[in-house]
Amino acid sequence: MTVPEEHQIISRVFRTSSYLITPNLWHTVNFDESDFNVGNNFDLSIDSFNCTYAGYYLISGKVTLELLQDGERMLVAIARNTTTLEAGTSTHASYLGFISAGVVDILYLNEGDLIQLRVYHTDSISRNVFGNSYGTYTYFSITLIED
Repeated sequence: MTVPEEHQIISRVFRTSSYLITPNLWHTVNFDESDFNVGNNFDLSIDSFNCTYAGYYLISGKVTLELLQDGERMLVAIARNTTTLEAGTSTHASYLGFISAGVVDILYLNEGDLIQLRVYHTDSISRNVFGNSYGTYTYFSITLIED
């Protein structure tokens, strides 16, 4: 099967190690590695995808947090231009352990839009965003599907 060029992944970034986030605040997910970065549109220094070509994009991401307590809530969202949450999901921990939440949506992006993956968790203590060298626990990918 041949995948049309416009339907291929433009950017895929991931987290290779854990880092701490505080509770009850939205945080931009901090990525430190990229699998793909066609046109260098994803800037790892600000953890943002800069859209340089208007069109419809398939955007997906997943965040894994460590050691959430029973009843704790985790939210993951796609943010546009650092303030607007475009799509999101939430999940609740039912035991002490790791928990993941993902978000997938198709969005029309304008040239110049900045896209980020955000995470939020409820509790009174900080939690770790979990990463690994394969990029399977915390990642973000962007694919142009139609212009």
